[in-house]
Amino acid sequence: MVFDHKNAEAEVVKRWRNLIKKDYPLIIEGVWDGEIDSKVCSINYIKKHIENLKKTNLEISFTCNEAEVNINKIVQFLMSLICNKEGVYASINTNGYWNANKNVFPDRMYVGWMIYIPAIILPDLITEASKVIPVVVAEKQKGTIVISTDEIFDGNNIEHIRKANDIEIRLLDLGLLPLMTEL
Repeated sequence: MVFDHKNAEAEVVKRWRNLIKKDYPLIIEGVWDGEIDSKVCSINYIKKHIENLKKTNLEISFTCNEAEVNINKIVQFLMSLICNKEGVYASINTNGYWNANKNVFPDRMYVGWMIYIPAIILPDLITEASKVIPVVVAEKQKGTIVISTDEIFDGNNIEHIRKANDIEIRLLDLGLLPLMTEL
């Protein structure tokens, strides 16, 4: 077992600390639930930005049936990942939107189904979005989650792709879509 309900198991933390000491500053480590059926989950931790040691990529991947997806729970999960971090960008990619290069700007952050931007974005500024959700911590807005579609985003659905593309263009126009090298 890697995680109990609150923390990583002590043996896992010890193993990762040893890897950090061995391969510092390059660390690529992942855990997988061992499943091969329709409910696969994995977490990959990637520390590859040697020029800026504060940069880290965290990739969480899971496979489930469409009926099991709840947009509100996904938004809550995303908020739990970003609420105590500063300068974080996050996106939710489904059905290969980003992996298949369907985003407008290949050198920039992509929208896909959802994107978190550490900036205040008023809904009137991004009318292409299905929802614009303020992220508030300690009674102060620290960022915004932009959702492209109310339904589960399909990276192969042309209407969903157009919606995400339009939001990417709008965010770039607003100066809020960073280059991947800036992350």
